Amino acid sequence: SGGAKVTSGSGRPVLSEEQKAYLPNIEFSDLQMSAAENFLGDTVYYLDGRVTNRGTKTVRDLLVQLTFVDILQQVVLRDTSHIITKQMQPLKPGETRSFRVGFDHLPVDWNQAPPEVKAVDVEL
Repeated sequence: SGGAKVTSGSGRPVLSEEQKAYLPNIEFSDLQMSAAENFLGDTVYYLDGRVTNRGTKTVRDLLVQLTFVDILQQVVLRDTSHIITKQMQPLKPGETRSFRVGFDHLPVDWNQAPPEVKAVDVEL
């Protein structure tokens, strides 16, 4: 039912004032990277973490930006991922939930640390 989203020139959604105001209520913790081999023998990386809704509204969709850096703290990869979607249970006020994001490949100069995770789009 939702129709197309308006996106800015960068391809990112244009947020309403309510959405912008809500983003600081989304908190991330316990970020950990892991690697595993898939059935083809390739290494797949995973980011595991927890997301907490510190606000008073229910989050139905959450898009995060993941920023990986090298040992000089220069950005080597910026990616986005939906960690909450409309197909999942919504994240209620005060609720904390685990999430996992998979990556097929990461830049060789990545510093092996978890990326910076930042909420960039939220649907309430």
